[in-house]
Amino acid sequence: MTTPLPAGVSANTEAAQKFKTEMGFQQPQPGVTGPLYPYCKNPGVVHCPGDKRYQLKVGTGYSGPYSWDSFSGGYYLNGEGQTATAKILKKRTNITRPSDKFVWAEGADMRGENTGGWSMIDGSAVNNFNDAKFVDSPAAFHITSADFNFADGHAEGHKWLDGTTIAFANDTSQSKDAGGPTQTAANNHVNVDAIWCASRQAQKQNP
Repeated sequence: MTTPLPAGVSANTEAAQKFKTEMGFQQPQPGVTGPLYPYCKNPGVVHCPGDKRYQLKVGTGYSGPYSWDSFSGGYYLNGEGQTATAKILKKRTNITRPSDKFVWAEGADMRGENTGGWSMIDGSAVNNFNDAKFVDSPAAFHITSADFNFADGHAEGHKWLDGTTIAFANDTSQSKDAGGPTQTAANNHVNVDAIWCASRQAQKQNP
């Protein structure tokens, strides 16, 4: 199922690795068809023109920051968040407010292509998500905002209101998602941006 290399691109070159990364949305893992590929064959559909990480160097796994896919799926939508069985949603009908719950979020992981979900310490609905914290970096490919796609099919740009969120999103350090200073700054107070994301992340406590 893997798309052959374009004419003139030799195997084991940086150009070949970039092409394979870009086509990862076709088959992210052996035996797994990318959810968008049956509807659109163009890898540009998963790339935001404002996302400049495609200009970075290719590496292996998280050792090189090159990335093409600007979006990550919601962590609890039958993805890697399945270990949190109390929160995961497995069916589309589990989402009771589809216009209010995102499926895809722009993320700015600087460690390389993020093949997992976009995650955060989502906090508690009972506490109005005031205890929410960022784990994966949000993006700010649009200077101070990021795009989200929702379960009802609409997309919208969301403007970040907290300067620490913007600093975290625009940080180009590879360690930023692992306790870096901009992540710490974004999470050391009640962050209205984290609250906004957590309240729109589909999961059982807030479907």
